[in-house]
Amino acid sequence: PPRSTQSRSSAASDVYKRQQHTYVPPRIASDLMSVLKDEASHIVWLVGPTQCGKSALVKYIGREMGRKVFQINCRGDMGSELFFGEKTVAIDDSTKQNHIVFQKGVVEQAMTEGLDEQGNEVGAPGILFIDEIAACPPHIAHGLNRLFESDDPKRTIVIAEDGGRVVRSHSGFRIILAANTCGRGATDMNSALYAAQHD
Repeated sequence: PPRSTQSRSSAASDVYKRQQHTYVPPRIASDLMSVLKDEASHIVWLVGPTQCGKSALVKYIGREMGRKVFQINCRGDMGSELFFGEKTVAIDDSTKQNHIVFQKGVVEQAMTEGLDEQGNEVGAPGILFIDEIAACPPHIAHGLNRLFESDDPKRTIVIAEDGGRVVRSHSGFRIILAANTCGRGATDMNSALYAAQHD
């Protein structure tokens, strides 16, 4: 390319480098990590306006704690299969025949992170991050209720989609919920819920 094009490209590259930012965690990050490391199984609810950094904070905490974050973004028209799993058709490698298998949902994947096939804790636990929780459809919220209401560090959930199979979590499994205030100045869960319902 002509020299002028190369210099423009180089100048643009320098501008992009100057505009790159380093993530600076908010002051609550260390307190939040302490809560998540506690032996009691707390559920955290983050509330704030769009783009204030709720998701970035959760990803940062996952990296700092060495835990995998399983994220779901709620919307009013979503089905339960993303959360709880579904039966699907797979092809057997040896017989090349179709057979029905159960594909795990994000909730079970997060709960069983760090567990072996027998349920023994062999690795770091997962974090289930449900964003836009106020927009969660009622049929999914009802399914999550048992998971949320327990104060046992080893939370359990019944996977109705897989014959009522009971899944028990890693003792370090944690849940973080987040909701937007939609610019309405919402400061608590009720306000966030109202904003989601209004939208």
